[in-house]
Amino acid sequence: MDMKNTTYSYSEISNSIFKNIYTLFCGKQDCTPLYSFGPAIREYHLLHICTKGSGSFYANDYRYHIKKGQGFLIYPNELTFYQADEHTPWSYVWIAVSGEEVEKFLTLIGLSKQNPIFHCPDTERIASYIEDIMQHNTLSYSNEIYIEGVLMQLLSYLIESANTPYKEDQKVQTFILIKQFPTFIKTIKIRLQFRKLPIIFL
Repeated sequence: MDMKNTTYSYSEISNSIFKNIYTLFCGKQDCTPLYSFGPAIREYHLLHICTKGSGSFYANDYRYHIKKGQGFLIYPNELTFYQADEHTPWSYVWIAVSGEEVEKFLTLIGLSKQNPIFHCPDTERIASYIEDIMQHNTLSYSNEIYIEGVLMQLLSYLIESANTPYKEDQKVQTFILIKQFPTFIKTIKIRLQFRKLPIIFL
C-alpha cells in the first residue's frame, strides 16, 4: 500500500452507549492510479462507497468492477483486495461498523457474502454523512449519540436505495385509544393489524 500522493482523512470513533450497531471509524480518500490495499483480513464490517472514478474489488474468488454510485462491503475474517483503476482512479469514503445486530441492518441493504455490492446514487449525500461524523469525533456522550443518528440516516438511505420490500410480518402495532371523561367515554379507532388490540387509557 503506497500512500504517496493520495489525499487521505480518517477518524476513529469512541462508543460506550450503543450495542446493536455503532461506528468504529470512517474516512475518505482520493486515490492515485493503481493504488491498492491488501490482500488483508479485517475484524469488522467495512463499507466503501465510490464517489468518483472506478476500481476493482476482489473477494471470494470474484472480481467486481466498482464505479461512482456503487459500494462494496468487506466482511470480517475474509481475505480481500481492492485497487484503483489505472486511467480513472477512484475516490471513496468508508465506514466501519460493529454491534450485535450489524447483519440485520446489512441484510436490509441487500448485502450478503454472496452479494457484497450495493448502489448509492447520491454520493454527495453519503460523503456529507461521513464528513459530519468526522467533525464530531471528539469524546463526549452527546457526540456518540449524534454520530449514531448520522449512522442511522446513512443506513436508511442505503436501504431506501436498495428498494428493500417491507415484509408483511413486520407490522406496526396499533391501538384503540380511549379517553375517559366524567360524563362520557370517547373512543378513537385507529387502523387494525393485530388480532388482539391493546387498549390504552389516557
